[in-house]
Amino acid sequence: MERSWRRLWFPGLVAGAALLFHFASGSSKRPAPSGNGPGEASASAPLPSAVPVPTPTGEPLALLGDLRVGERLDEWTVTRMIVNQSPEQKPQLAVDLERLGSGITIWVTRKGNGKNPPLSTARYDLAYGSPRVYGDPIPEGAGPKMMKLIADRVRSVEATATPPTGL
Repeated sequence: MERSWRRLWFPGLVAGAALLFHFASGSSKRPAPSGNGPGEASASAPLPSAVPVPTPTGEPLALLGDLRVGERLDEWTVTRMIVNQSPEQKPQLAVDLERLGSGITIWVTRKGNGKNPPLSTARYDLAYGSPRVYGDPIPEGAGPKMMKLIADRVRSVEATATPPTGL
């Protein structure tokens, strides 16, 4: 047994060093995190298939009760709204919110496209996550609170509002 261990340690060391170099050099072909689900990395980098929705100079977003980028909800400011893909490869609307340098994302998907959504309306599922604590700490319960505010806006118009392109 000892003899076979001696023959295997060096090739194992070489293979481990090669893997370490491969991943440390950035030559890995792994996709970047999408930031599309609770606990994942920031949603600041949309997937290549992302379809932008109205910006501060564009039209308000009807599905969210004419919400615009730059508008405030409670203590939070809407910094971006974009349609991208969820981890389940379904379209979703990501609403990025910022407060005192930190941010969270609220996702809106068609009903049934979300995975275990914490909140639903008649036609849509909602979730929250992607905490980005770059400034002040995110207050306890901010995700559910902001998700409920977005859900209230969706509920008020979902029967008549046209969803954004791609959703």
